[in-house]
Amino acid sequence: MKNLKDEATTYFVATTALEDFWDKSKPIIFLGEWCMRHSRKEGWENLDHKVVTNMWEDVNKHREAFYYILDLYERVLDSLGNSLNTLHGVNYSNRYWRILLGPWLYHYLSSTYDRFLSIKMIMTDYGQFETMGLKEESFFVPEDTIEFISLINDDPYNLQFYTKIMTFFNIKFEKKYLDITPEQIGYSGPITLKKKFSDKINEVLKSIVRLVSNKNSILMTLSNFRRNNILKMTIGSCGKILPFEFNNSKKIGFMPVNQESRLVVKNFFNINSNNEFEIFLSTVIANDIPKCFIEGYNEIKRGVEKNYPLNIKALFTVYGWYFDETFKQWAGMLTERGVHLLGAQHGGNYGVEEFFFFDRHETKISDRFYSWGWDRFTNTANIVPMPAPKLVDRNKIEAHNNFEGILYTTTSITRYLVRFQEPKSFSDNYENWQKRFVCTISSNIRERIRIRLHGEMFGRDYDMKWKELKYGHLIESYDSISFLESMTQCRIYVCDHLSTTFLEALSANKPTILFWDPEMFVLNSEAEVDYSELRRMGILYYTPEEAAVAINRIYPNVEEWWNDNERQEVIINFCKKYVLVSDSALNQWLRELKKI
Repeated sequence: MKNLKDEATTYFVATTALEDFWDKSKPIIFLGEWCMRHSRKEGWENLDHKVVTNMWEDVNKHREAFYYILDLYERVLDSLGNSLNTLHGVNYSNRYWRILLGPWLYHYLSSTYDRFLSIKMIMTDYGQFETMGLKEESFFVPEDTIEFISLINDDPYNLQFYTKIMTFFNIKFEKKYLDITPEQIGYSGPITLKKKFSDKINEVLKSIVRLVSNKNSILMTLSNFRRNNILKMTIGSCGKILPFEFNNSKKIGFMPVNQESRLVVKNFFNINSNNEFEIFLSTVIANDIPKCFIEGYNEIKRGVEKNYPLNIKALFTVYGWYFDETFKQWAGMLTERGVHLLGAQHGGNYGVEEFFFFDRHETKISDRFYSWGWDRFTNTANIVPMPAPKLVDRNKIEAHNNFEGILYTTTSITRYLVRFQEPKSFSDNYENWQKRFVCTISSNIRERIRIRLHGEMFGRDYDMKWKELKYGHLIESYDSISFLESMTQCRIYVCDHLSTTFLEALSANKPTILFWDPEMFVLNSEAEVDYSELRRMGILYYTPEEAAVAINRIYPNVEEWWNDNERQEVIINFCKKYVLVSDSALNQWLRELKKI
């Protein structure tokens, strides 16, 4: 990398990876490493440039920002809920609006705050600079939460964010037009599959459930239980527990932005703050709210009232809370009628990670929340440890020396910060750890590694980077083979991040090696004690070299290492708290739901 010229030089600040919005004739300051796509390396590596240091690599600053956003989230949610009540002529509770707005709002506040502080930092450190932004006629309003999440992970919509922030600070800059509709950036909404015969049967079943459900019914939707297990509970409960599965709910379709409606929201939105970021937020949030909460709100609401059962006892879901606007509207309306909401854990970070919004959100909106074994005090939901729904009837795999190879699962880290979770979410530290790990593995074992990449790469070009290492690894995609089948076929399972998959491996008693940077995946104080037992038993490591050396040692006789009595006792106790399984799991669930 070339050095920047002296301080008298006029710098150009590149805020995104869109090269049409760079001035390459000047020394460039890249606002973050997200600006430099690996697949476009030839476009930036020889430029006179430097990269701004990621401010969130400091765990203390990250912690401060996380808790600030949680506090701001509550204040904004309260005011925004009142504004939308006024707009739509309703009088719904804070809990109702938390269900509808919560997932979008937390991601929106996190990403906006990050972009705002990035521009402030550049202004403080470099004073005058040149840059480019978007013309206002390019601005785009997402249709719903999932569209917002897709857009905030890519460059064009982030350029819109930066343009609004720089305009707020009265920075003078060139503006250009860019079409940033989802279709332009390759997003076409949730995946829609051709209707199968089973889907048609499901529609018929939903119609029947709408007819037979009553005030004693518990509906199961997006539940992580296999259908045959739900059927067993239906029979065991004499029809009180009923399946009601969603299949890619209909999008609201194109609706123009209604400026009058958004002006109502803006005029009634008030968080009474002199904080500079919160003043900026008050000027933009009404125009940034997805259409499903303003223009499309009544259409979704009418659809729910027409097509979804409202006179039931309880609604159970595992992962319906986030991206299905129809489901959220339905759940919100049910709470207003006194129906019980039953939530359940669906991933490995719950109850473990300190900077984790999702378990906080789900325990607040649920009347009863089912964990995979952990518990904690809360003044909202009643947390009940129960066997993991997705692992009901899952068989043990055990250790076998006749299995060959290592299954190494990786994750994807977004280029742009979309929520405060991993402190080092923007740095290349994670990728460096991966390289250090495979380089330390013995050459005779290294060629037996299968790298299982995450399904979404967020523009980080992980597949290209792995192929460039030329270690001869087999790159395994999510589409080629299921995780369970792949895990069954390997001798050792390796995971380099806090996730669900390694809990599945441990619950199946599959020989497992874990390693991650403790400053990237920060555990809460209680989990730290429990995970230290995995470290003591040589299962979890905090450097890639230590993990690789352990694999070199145990690979020839994994059975002897894994089946050590003390190690097995630690694994069993750990699983009881963080990934509970049981031979009588289905009967336990049936008894629990009958109590409702």
